[in-house]
Amino acid sequence: MRRLLLCPFVIVFFCLLGCGDSPKMLFRDMVTYGNELADCMAKIPDDERADEVAGDLVDHQLPRFKKRAEKFGKRFEVLFTNLDPEDRKEVQRAADYWKDEGVVTGERVKTEMLRLERIIDHQWDEEVKKHDNPPRQRAMKGNRQALQFQVEAAAQQGVTLYVVERDSVAPNVQRALGSVQTLQTEMAKQIAAAIAKGIQQQKFGGGK
Repeated sequence: MRRLLLCPFVIVFFCLLGCGDSPKMLFRDMVTYGNELADCMAKIPDDERADEVAGDLVDHQLPRFKKRAEKFGKRFEVLFTNLDPEDRKEVQRAADYWKDEGVVTGERVKTEMLRLERIIDHQWDEEVKKHDNPPRQRAMKGNRQALQFQVEAAAQQGVTLYVVERDSVAPNVQRALGSVQTLQTEMAKQIAAAIAKGIQQQKFGGGK
């Protein structure tokens, strides 16, 4: 099953959120963050070098994005701790100002993630072609355990059925895609939790 492509940039802009230091500054920083994340994925080429480049990104560049993402949750929490009506208007103005760019950024991230999916699928196809040598050896996509019956049936006819699992190809590209997906999910959770905490503090005497 394909991974769900979450885009907290789009979610945040449609929810009209802001930041602790300045709403406009946080929106700007999130747009910058999203574009840099898309640029990072864009470095992975659509050729045989994809897995090598992806491995370097996962090991050396994506960890820095995780640290930056964690800071967004803290900044949202600061904002929502003491919001008065005028503050909320400022957040609304900032959201309106950056909304379009935020949506475009979210689409860029999603597009790059889909491109990585296509790289994996292409390499999956190539791996099947490499192992498909009829008539004595055939190759197919699938899950080895689920296809065990077909493997045994083919063996009885003197044919080796080679099953290529998707998880076995382009391992570093898959790691990169999985890391970005996790990064997106965790950032969305952190922001949502920070907002909920800030709103709760306002309800129970922490707000103005």
